[in-house]
Amino acid sequence: MAFQALRKYASTASSRVAPSCIKILPEVADALSSGRPVVALESTIVAHGMPYPQNLELAKDVSRILRDRGVIPATIAIKDGVFRAGLHPDELENLSRAGEEGRAIKCSTRDLPLVASKHRRMGSSEENSLWGATTVAATMRLAHAS
Repeated sequence: MAFQALRKYASTASSRVAPSCIKILPEVADALSSGRPVVALESTIVAHGMPYPQNLELAKDVSRILRDRGVIPATIAIKDGVFRAGLHPDELENLSRAGEEGRAIKCSTRDLPLVASKHRRMGSSEENSLWGATTVAATMRLAHAS
C-alpha cells in the first residue's frame, strides 16, 4: 500500500515538466509531428566533458552522423532558464564555451527546477547565456516532456 502511494505521488504533475515550459526547435517540432526519428542528446558532454573546441567538433560530428542516417538531433539543455529541445548552431557553440567560462551548471532531474528559476531571474546577454547542461537522466525527462 505504501509503495502504491509513493508511486502515485512520484507520477503527479509536480514531478513532470509541462510541455509549455519547453522551447522546441522548429526542425525538431516538425520531425516529431510528422513521425520522423529524433534523438535527444545530453548536453553535459558538450559543456563539461571535453575542452573547447573538441567538444564542439564532437557535437557537430554526432549531429552530422545522425542527419546522414535521416535522424534529427535534439540537444537538450537549459538556456537562461528555458528548457530547450534542440539548439541552433550558434547556441551549440555558446554552450560548448560555457563550461570553461563557468556559465554552465551540470543538471540532473533534481536540479531542473532550481536551475530554471535561478537562471530566469538572473538573465543574461546572448553571448553570456547561462546554461544548464543536462545529464542523461535530465535529458530523458525533458525529451519525454517534449
